Parts: sequence; C-alpha cells; structure tokens
Amino acid sequence: MSPVTIANAVLALLLVFAPAFWLASRRALRSSTPTRWLRRLLVALWGVAVLTYATLFTLGHGLVVRTTLAAATPISDSSLAAEFVVQLTAALTTAAVTLAVYATLVPAIRDVQEIDLPMRTALRSLGRYALALSVLFAAVLALLLRALADDGPAVYWLLLLGAMVALAFANPVLAHVFRDTREPTSAERERLRERCDHSGLSVSSIVILDDMPETAGIHIYGVPSRRQLFVTERVLEAFDDETLEAIFAVHAGKLRAHYRGYAVYSLLGYLALGVGVLLFGSGTLVTIFIVLVAVLALPTLWAARRAFYRADDYAAAVVGRDELVRALEYAAEEQNLELVDGGRWVVFKSRPPLGRRLARLREKSARSEEMASTPS
Repeated sequence: MSPVTIANAVLALLLVFAPAFWLASRRALRSSTPTRWLRRLLVALWGVAVLTYATLFTLGHGLVVRTTLAAATPISDSSLAAEFVVQLTAALTTAAVTLAVYATLVPAIRDVQEIDLPMRTALRSLGRYALALSVLFAAVLALLLRALADDGPAVYWLLLLGAMVALAFANPVLAHVFRDTREPTSAERERLRERCDHSGLSVSSIVILDDMPETAGIHIYGVPSRRQLFVTERVLEAFDDETLEAIFAVHAGKLRAHYRGYAVYSLLGYLALGVGVLLFGSGTLVTIFIVLVAVLALPTLWAARRAFYRADDYAAAVVGRDELVRALEYAAEEQNLELVDGGRWVVFKSRPPLGRRLARLREKSARSEEMASTPS
C-alpha cells in the first residue's frame, strides 16, 4: 500500500468518528443520565485508538516506514531504531486521530460538568498524556518485537514480565511526566498528612496536580513503602477534612484489599498471555485462550468488586458508615456523578457502581441499628 492510501484511510476514520462522537455527545446531553453516557464515550475513545492503530498496520504502515527509512537514512529496516520509528509514527498518528475525536466531546463535557474548560486547555492536557504514552508504548513494543525476532519467545516473555514489574515502580514517575505537578505548601502538607494518619493511608510523599483545577481527583501510585499521594487542587478547595479523611480511608482499604491487583494486574496478565498466544500459538490455542478468558474474567471481576466492598467496610470502620455515605455523596455531587446501581451489567465491571456501594452501606447501617435496638 502507498502512503496516500494509508493517509486516506486515516482521514476516512476521522470523518466517520468525529461526527459520530459529536452527535452521540449531543444525544447524551438530552438523556436522563448525561454524565454516565459521556463517560462511556470517553472510554470508547480507546476503541477509536485501537481501530486506528490496527488500520495503519493492516494497510502496511510498517513496510512504508521501513522502506522510507532505509532509502533516506543509514538505519537498517530490521534494526531496533527502525522498529521504534515504525511504532512511534503509528502511535502518534493514532493519538492525533483520538485527540481530534475527543475535541468533539469537550463542549458536552463543559456543559455537563458546568466548568470553564477551554478547548486549548483540554487538548493540551490530554495531548501531553498522549505524547508521553505514545513514546513509552513505542519504546516498549519495539523492544519486545525485536527481542521476539532476534532472540525468540523466552527472551520475549522475560522482557514482557520485566516491563509489567517496572510499570508498578514507574507509575509515580509517569504521573509526573503526564501531568503538571507541584510540591504542596507547608499548610497543605500538614493537612493532608494528618488526614492520611487518621485514615490509615500510608504514603511516602504528597504531590499536588495543578493542570486541571476544575477536576477533583485522588490517586495513589507506587509500590509499598514508596507510595505517593496525588491530589488535584480542586480536592483541597472543595473537600472538608471529614470528607478527605473518609475518601482517604477508602483508598487505604483498597490497598489493604489488594484491589489494584485484581482490577489491573490480572487484566494485564490476560493481555500479556493473549499477545503471546497470538504470536506463538495455533488457531486452536487462540480459541482455547478466548474461552478461558471468557470463563476466568468473570471471577476476577467479582474478586475485584469484593475487594472494593472490603475497602468500603474498612473506611466505614475508620470514620463511621454515616460519615462515609455523606462523604461519598458529596464527592459524587462535586463531580456530577449519577448514583446508578449498574443492573445486570455490573458482573462485567471491576468497580461496583457508586449507587450500589451506597445502598450496601445504608443497608448494613440499618441492620446494625435494628440489631442494636432488638432486646437481647
């Protein structure tokens, strides 16, 4: 295929997805649950990225880039550098298409969240994230593919395992790369430290995210003994000490219940296994893998939800159920989240919907009051 054909295909994807997402965002604004639908559209951007990336290589993007490199530079078309350029150009093209589609959602996000979110600010924040992720993705994938071609499956699997372990250590560094950060003031550090101590949340350092002041976000990154707490400036402004303590207690409970292990690392394991099967396996192995994932994913998701419920129970024990319910409701109102139950589709989620979590906490509180009022 020629570069012109590839460019036309990418343009066709953009011309299809951009109007489709804009229309969907307008429809979401007229629905009874606009926040939920916009969040689904944001998640669907990953589908746009995957389809764009797959289209590039289906049409011969790799061959075009390698041929051009070999003709214009002394770089061998089979070298690690050539593989990195191939993956980087594909990743950057994918990021550009995804950002363009994301731009069609910004007006709807601005209306639903009722925030002042200039298009330039939104694209700058996500663009920085996309650029850093593209470089990281290209470097890791190029290394893995060259290892597969030159050294065989054993080295490939070792490198893949090493990349997954390194990701756990690199998360705090990547957060600094992807986001605008600053050190907390003395008053901010003292306040956050006190709330962490009261909630049982152990972190080695505290970082303030100041690139999106309208967003309330709390994140814990890093491995035990080197975990870092990242909070946005909006959290400091909008949440009182009791709310902060309750939300921190939920995060402490998630760490104690190993929620991230169920929700993230197990899914990364499925992904790594799937890539290996597709690269090294026969059609029969691919079929077996798909069946196994379909069977094993549901218990894994169930375990992740149970871990989240245990986190809620820990937080309720620390701050009290009523205070936890109040804090979660306030945080939901601050972020314009709908308190949905999730229905039957909850079995496909690793994180239980907030509405279901609140109903569970209220039910346990009512049972406790009933037992306390019952004569012994």
